[in-house]
Amino acid sequence: MDGDLGDPRAGGGPRDGAVREVQEETALTACPVRVAGVFAHGPVVYGNGDRCRYLDTVFEMEALGGEPRVNDDESVDVGWFPVTALPESLAEDQRMVIGWALDAGAPAQFTEPGTSRTEAAGQPAAQHD
Repeated sequence: MDGDLGDPRAGGGPRDGAVREVQEETALTACPVRVAGVFAHGPVVYGNGDRCRYLDTVFEMEALGGEPRVNDDESVDVGWFPVTALPESLAEDQRMVIGWALDAGAPAQFTEPGTSRTEAAGQPAAQHD
C-alpha cells in the first residue's frame, strides 16, 4: 500500500506532477490545497550500483471529481479508507504524511533522513517572524 508517487515531467513542477499522478493512478481529478510537508529518504541502491536519495513534496489534495479506480499498471487497488481504519500494510512514512495532510492549516512539516515518525511528530514546526 502506498500513496500516489510521481515525478515532475519536463517543463512541469511538483504541483503539476501531483495532479497528473493522482489522475493517472486513481482516475480522480484533484487539486493541491497546500504543501503539507517535505521529507528525504534513501539511499536507494539500484541493480546497476547507482545510489540516489529522494526528496518528496507532500501535498494536501482536494478531490474534485471522478470515481476512484485502478487506472494504470502501478496500482492493484484504489479506495477511500477511514483514518481510523487504514490498511495494516500502509508504510510508516505514508502514515506520517497522511497525518501531515490531515492537520489542515498547519505549517508544512519537514523531516530529515532517519527521523522516525514518532520523532517527527514531536518536533514543533519552525516559527518565523
